[in-house]
Amino acid sequence: MNETLSRRWFADGGALGRRLHIAGDTTRAVEVVGIVADVRHNGLAQQAPPEMYLPEAQQPVWEMTVAARMQGGGEGEGRGRAGGGGGASILRTAALEIDPNQPVYDQQTMGNLLAFSMLQYRFSLRLLVALGLMALVLAGVGIYGVIAQLVAERTREIGIRIALGGDQRSVQGLVVRQGMMPAALGIGTGLLLAPALTLLVRRMLVV
Repeated sequence: MNETLSRRWFADGGALGRRLHIAGDTTRAVEVVGIVADVRHNGLAQQAPPEMYLPEAQQPVWEMTVAARMQGGGEGEGRGRAGGGGGASILRTAALEIDPNQPVYDQQTMGNLLAFSMLQYRFSLRLLVALGLMALVLAGVGIYGVIAQLVAERTREIGIRIALGGDQRSVQGLVVRQGMMPAALGIGTGLLLAPALTLLVRRMLVV
C-alpha cells in the first residue's frame, strides 16, 4: 500500500504483515508486504489518493504502465509501452522480445509529463505576472495624471507663492505631498489585501 493509505488505516505504523480483505472479495485475504511512496497520477497539484497494489498475477489488468530510468541520465515513461528519445527503441525491443504481440504505445518522457502537468499553473502564473505589470504601469500613469491635474489646477496659486517669495523647494514639496496622498492610500490598501492575495497565489503552487 502507499503511504497515504498506511497513515489512514494504520496510524501506529503497524501496517506490515497485516492481512486485509478487499471489498467485493471475501474469499481471500491479502498481506501487506511493503509501504511505497505516494504517486500523484492526476498531476502534481493533486494529492495522492489511498492506494493498494496487487501483483499482476493475482489481479490481471488489460493495460500496464512501465517507467524506466536509462543509464546516462535518460529516462522514459510509457503507458503500456516503453521509453522516450534514444531509449525508446531499446525498451521497445525488450518488450517485444518478451511478447512480440504486445502493443507498445503512448511514448512520453518524464520531462514532458511534468511539463504537461504544470502547463495550466504556468499559464495562470504568467497571466498574473502580466496583469501585475499592467496594473503597475496603469498605477504609474494614474499617479502622474493626478499630480499633473493638481499642478494645473493650482498654477495660479503656485505662481503667487513664488511671486511672494516662496521657496521653490517648499512649493514642490507641497505639490508632491498632496499628489502622493492617493498613492499612499493605495499602498496601504494593498498591504491590507496582501495576505488574502498570498493565499490565492499559494493555491496555484505545487507542494
